[in-house]
Amino acid sequence: MTDTTNPAAASVALRVQASLRAELERLEKMALAVRAEHSDALHQFRVSARRARAVIRAARPVVGDYYDVLDVELRWLGTETGPARDLEVLQANLEPVVAALDEDEGGGLAILSVVRADQEVARRRVIEALLSERFSVLLEVFRSATVAPAAVVGDESPQSIARGQVERLWKARRRLGDDPTDTALHAIRIKVKRTRYAVEVLVGRDAEEAKELTKALRNLQDLIGVHQDAHVAEERIRAYAVPGADLAAGRIIERERSIRVKVRQRLPTAWRRLARASGTANA
Repeated sequence: MTDTTNPAAASVALRVQASLRAELERLEKMALAVRAEHSDALHQFRVSARRARAVIRAARPVVGDYYDVLDVELRWLGTETGPARDLEVLQANLEPVVAALDEDEGGGLAILSVVRADQEVARRRVIEALLSERFSVLLEVFRSATVAPAAVVGDESPQSIARGQVERLWKARRRLGDDPTDTALHAIRIKVKRTRYAVEVLVGRDAEEAKELTKALRNLQDLIGVHQDAHVAEERIRAYAVPGADLAAGRIIERERSIRVKVRQRLPTAWRRLARASGTANA
């Protein structure tokens, strides 16, 4: 076991503890807001869980498997809440599109009614999860994990862990190729997001050395997110074969395809910006 007095490694354990404490506080607050149907509450709830998982995974070289049980429970929580969030985003994106369909608005409204019905079912699943015994246990596990910093079993610094995260992201980027599938783009967006969370927590989002990097990561994450939303919208619209809504569905699908094309045109610039911010040559 590595000397636990190593200052750099000890700082990782302390930063992880502080981050998890903050995410637990926000998770508990947002759980109440989700049950009360507050706007954007589910999104913020999921962000807390994702940030916690990203930091746990990034810190494993220093803290080992200390937080693995919490990671498993947070993954379960993501599974239970994901469908409702996807439909929430889809509904929000479709509403202004349907309102602009003019003579085809009736078909668009028929599609929206199916989306809303599915969203309600998914929302009930979220509420059941938040009222479950497993969620209560998760919160107890979470609280226990924040009482004290994890024991240090590795000697990496916050900066070296962050660099490792960025390097792994670039390896994934090189494997992605120039014309990735929609699924591959979504997968790398998850890696971008995890890298950003790790850098923000371990180095600090306001640290001078990380400012441009986190901005570039956020920009790329958001851009690919627009692409993913358009991809999901097209897939969902195809699945909702509502009688009499063919013209509306076709127009919506055409719009979503156009969005994806425009995003793909902007991606090379976003990657170059990230390469500059991360100091990655020939990325």
